[in-house]
Parts: sequence; C-alpha cells; structure tokens
Amino acid sequence: MSLPARVLRAIIADDLTGAADAIGSFGASRSSAIVLGADSPWPDSEIVAIDTGSRYLSASEAALLVSAAVQRARAENRIVFKKMDSLLRGNVGAELVGAMTALTGKDRGLAIVAPAFPATNRVTLGGVIHVGGQPAASAPFHGNIRDALTFAGMTCQSITSHSATIASLAGEMRRAHAAGRDSVIVDAVDDFDLEQIARAAEQLVFPTLLTGSGGLAAHLFPSRGTENVRPEIMSPASRVLVVVGSYSDLARSQVDELIRLGCLHVERPLTPGAALSAAATILASNADVVFTPERLAPVNKKNAQEVASALASTVEVVAGHFDALVLTGGETARAVLDTLGIRTMYVVGELEPGIVLSRSVEHLPHLVTKAGAFGDSGSLARTVRSLKNHTKDLREQ
Repeated sequence: MSLPARVLRAIIADDLTGAADAIGSFGASRSSAIVLGADSPWPDSEIVAIDTGSRYLSASEAALLVSAAVQRARAENRIVFKKMDSLLRGNVGAELVGAMTALTGKDRGLAIVAPAFPATNRVTLGGVIHVGGQPAASAPFHGNIRDALTFAGMTCQSITSHSATIASLAGEMRRAHAAGRDSVIVDAVDDFDLEQIARAAEQLVFPTLLTGSGGLAAHLFPSRGTENVRPEIMSPASRVLVVVGSYSDLARSQVDELIRLGCLHVERPLTPGAALSAAATILASNADVVFTPERLAPVNKKNAQEVASALASTVEVVAGHFDALVLTGGETARAVLDTLGIRTMYVVGELEPGIVLSRSVEHLPHLVTKAGAFGDSGSLARTVRSLKNHTKDLREQ
C-alpha cells in the first residue's frame, strides 16, 4: 500500500521570532524548518517558515519580497500561511496584498485574518486586538485590524467565531467573498475559536489565505503527530548563553530572574573594544551567562540594529563554548544567527508558547528563540532550567 502524499506548507513571516512562533508547535510531530532570508535554499521539510526580514523595510519592498516567497511556495506545491504580527507591527497590509496577488493571480480570493494568540494573552474582539483583557491602544492602528488592512487598500468584513459552527463560519466567509470583499477579520478569544476558523477555511472552494499569528498557525492541521518523524533526544546543556537585546521592563525583569538563578550578567557597551572585553569576561567564567546591552545607557530605539549587531559580534567569539544559545527579540536573534552563518534551523518543539527550540546542522549549540514581548518575568529562567534538565523527547513532557 502506498503512503499518502505529504501536505507541504510554507509559512511566510516578516521576522525571525515570528517565523519561529508560527512553526514551533509542529517541531515534535512534523519535519519543520526555519529559513533565514527570502533567497536562502529551502529544505525538504513538510513545513518551512521563511523569515523574509521585511518588517522594517518600506511597504513596497516588503510586498515584493513576500510576493516572491509565495510564488516560490506555489512552485513547490506548498500551501501558504501568512504570518502576521499579533500587535500589527510591520507592513501588515502591504505584505498581505503582495501575498494575495501572488497566490490568486487573476482569480479573486479571500484572506482570512485572525491574529489572536490566546496562549500569550492576545485575543481579538470586535476586530480590535486586546492584550491582557485591554484594547492594544499603543499598537499600530490602535490595534484595529480593519484600519491596518484598509490602509493598504483591502476591503474587509468582520465576523466572529465565538459560538459559531464550522459550517456557519464557512457560510459567512462565502458571503463576504460573494459581496466582493477580499478579506474577513475573524474574532477569536481561545484556541477553540482558532480551530474553528482553520477548519472553516478548508470548506471553501475559492482561493483562500489563512493569515494570523502563531495562535492560528498551530491549527493548520486538524490533528498533529501523523507524520513519522524520529524523536529528538536532547542531552542536557551544561552551559547556556542568554542574549537579551531589549530594554523593555519585561526584558529587565527576565534578566533579573536569570541573575537570581545564578547566571553571570555581562553587559555590552557600544564603545570601541567592548566586544572583546565582554568576550573575555564571558570566557573567564564557567557559569551560565545572560548577555545584554549596557543597562544604564540611554534608551534609543533608533539604534536597535546597532545594539543587535554589537551583541552578535561578541556572541560570534564565545558561542562555541556553550551548549545552548537563547536569543530574545527578532532583531537580536537574526543578527546573531547571521553573524554565525546560520541560514536554516530545524525545529525541535516549543518549551513554552512562543519559546521555540531548534537545532542547526552547522553549529553545535542548540538554539532557542523568543519574541521580546512574550512571556512573564520567569520565562527565560524556566527556559534555562529546561535546557539544563532536558533529557527526553519534547512530546513526552
């Protein structure tokens, strides 16, 4: 009896941690890989998540990169999922327009937009993103998804998934498409809602594009674990390097918890010679290390890339002395991996929602990525403990 053909998928994301968020839940059950850069080779994995690096590009540049990635996915017969930021950061509307144009061609399709990520306390109500129960007023477009999409010229209709059946949701999607809409914004407050949205989309016969955060991405398949992927057996890490590029209050509290755990805290000033000085301090110790920008330096969000590059230059010197690297924040993670020459990461699984464990064939250390805004004050400390005690397949935890 012949085996059923694999269903290949491509997740298109605008930054590294977003790509990881969206694919992380599949690492323990399906062959999954994260690819850095729109032009990098794609491995023969069932699911690939591509970081186009387009979040901070112009809208037109971002749309072109995403369109090219979607065309490439179609050429490989991959079903496309468009990852969008759960706080509407980046070129959300422009990238969705680029993806839809490449996906549908002359046909008229429907983008099904549901950026809720309940596991990280981000839900959508009335087409507005809420964080911790409150509207995300400080987010771009004040968290209003319709405004983000209409800004790029899309036509939208809002619907709710709460208490809806799969059949009724699919019916509302069909009516929106028949009315000439090119997108529907679907409210969701829990994972059941997201599961219903994903299954309703499967009922449609016209071109569709599921669009959302890691919350919706986790429901791309009706059930997980159907592919025979060899379990990853992880040895405990003897030494962990945590790199935190963010100055946020949450990041500071996470660093404080790591220091309480016994990690050596090393700071990286933006001054000549600081890279080697920080590296010397790290190499002189055998402890786990949390590596950050200079904490008392004035915060300047405009030099975020400079900070990320500075951290990466030191990590390049010391990475080989650690069994695991934990990278917090998309810019920081991408800068470190680019410096280390890593273009592909093979996903092992999630340690927590949004905290993704991967490996690279080119380098020894295991890699953990986390978006800067995810988690609580203890997230990084728990991650380090998990890595140091990690001796078995993630699926058994």
